Amino acid sequence: MATLDGKVVLFGGYGTSYQNDTWTFDGVDWTQLSSTNSPPARECAAMATRNGVVVLFGGRGASASFDDTWTFDGTNWTELSPATSPTAREYAAVATLGGNVVLFGGSDDLMNYVFDDTWTFDGTNWAQLSILGPSTRDFSSAAVEGSDLVLFGGESNEGVDGDTWTFDGTNWAQAFPTFSPTPREGFTLATLDGELVLFGGASDNVSVLDDTWTFDGTVWAQLDLVTSPPGRVRASVAVLP
Repeated sequence: MATLDGKVVLFGGYGTSYQNDTWTFDGVDWTQLSSTNSPPARECAAMATRNGVVVLFGGRGASASFDDTWTFDGTNWTELSPATSPTAREYAAVATLGGNVVLFGGSDDLMNYVFDDTWTFDGTNWAQLSILGPSTRDFSSAAVEGSDLVLFGGESNEGVDGDTWTFDGTNWAQAFPTFSPTPREGFTLATLDGELVLFGGASDNVSVLDDTWTFDGTVWAQLDLVTSPPGRVRASVAVLP
């Protein structure tokens, strides 16, 4: 999901089969849109909003992962032909920073190979950055806090991660907060009122979490809430203006 013109935009996913439908939510109702063109059916694509359009990359289809890039202007989808592009993948972390879409990691269609590469998209081409950063992982999440993109957790071949990283548009730096959420994957992460809000996820294949944390760029703080959603993993979240 992503936000565009004050609306939440939802594309695809998996129900009884892979989907390629596009929906918007205006705070009152969901509306299904009929675009002249549309990406092929898929789940777990990376989506972010850049300069008034939604950018979609990759995801998993019925037989393989994709490496295509699409934009959505609120009416129609358009497939782009970047000169350079990330390899096909799913479950990547993505957010928009400084006018560029930033994509990190993910895994291939069989989840046999997990990536640790960083890419930016300027509206025309993807560019891979030759920098060191987080270890290989998928099912992590990223969001912007202040002038930095923040990435937390995820799952690597060695297990789930609980590290915090910041990206300033040029380099990654690992942060070392005094307290942090427990290692997890498949959690939600969004920016609200200048802070990151993290909810849920899973610490392993059995333990589903229901805790809520905030991060102000320096400190993680767990919230003591009276009411909270039941624990869950790999949900989606967006901020409604």
